[in-house]
Amino acid sequence: RRVNQARIALLQTQREAAQLSAQHAQMELQGLHAQLSPHFLFNALNSIVSLARQNAMQNVVTTLTHLADLLRYALANSAKNLVPLADELEFTQHYIALQTLRFAGKFNYTLQDDVQHQLILCPPFCLQTLIENVFTHNELTRDCPVNISVVITKEADKIHIQVTNSLATTIDSAGTGLALANMRSRLFILFGTDAQLQIRQSACEYTAQIS
Repeated sequence: RRVNQARIALLQTQREAAQLSAQHAQMELQGLHAQLSPHFLFNALNSIVSLARQNAMQNVVTTLTHLADLLRYALANSAKNLVPLADELEFTQHYIALQTLRFAGKFNYTLQDDVQHQLILCPPFCLQTLIENVFTHNELTRDCPVNISVVITKEADKIHIQVTNSLATTIDSAGTGLALANMRSRLFILFGTDAQLQIRQSACEYTAQIS
């Protein structure tokens, strides 16, 4: 009886520890979500300020329309752990449209989606974060447009979201590592070691891939 009581006490302790760990992970994830929206909004508003300084008022109006769609998605999904990949792709298209108004002729964007029409869930902002990283770290010019390629594939039970860009003059941004470090933390909390964010860089291109 004493042995059984000891086992029951041990199981109770383990269950309480697991509950505390889960609560801690959820609180940490909520903290990461809280960092995400202000960071995204700050960059979006910077794009509008840049257009306003160029006196491109029609583009400002169009950009505000895209921003409204972006904010609608952000408000609806910032607190969620997972969203449909199709929604994330639509959100990213609005983001690309916004950046096209700001950096017209300074980058090229292509998308290869091999898993379209499949019901797949992903963390919100995962693709947009990888693409935003390109604009954060590269100085875009008409003389040397940056090529951005997005490829989404499925292999066995894993989805791979890969963003590759050609390298331009790099920008030493103070917030360079925050977005990707945030994404790594979110992936680990949600999926443990079953998910990774890998970075590869060569002399001519940079690749970030979420699996």
